[in-house]
Amino acid sequence: THDYVILKEFDLQSKERDRVRYHAFSHNKQADKIIVDSTEEYLTISPNAIDETFSDLVNREIARTMEE
Repeated sequence: THDYVILKEFDLQSKERDRVRYHAFSHNKQADKIIVDSTEEYLTISPNAIDETFSDLVNREIARTMEE
């Protein structure tokens, strides 16, 4: 998924016995290759463009609110 809410929902609902695997795709510009990193823990996804984008959105919302 490319949706932070769904991704986080998987993380929150998963139990220790569940087998969930997260995959992060990135582009290595120097080698011009697609890299796939996989993990079983949401917090270790790297790079995590979904989380970074969501954090940026939240930070911009806070900044706008602080200006008012």
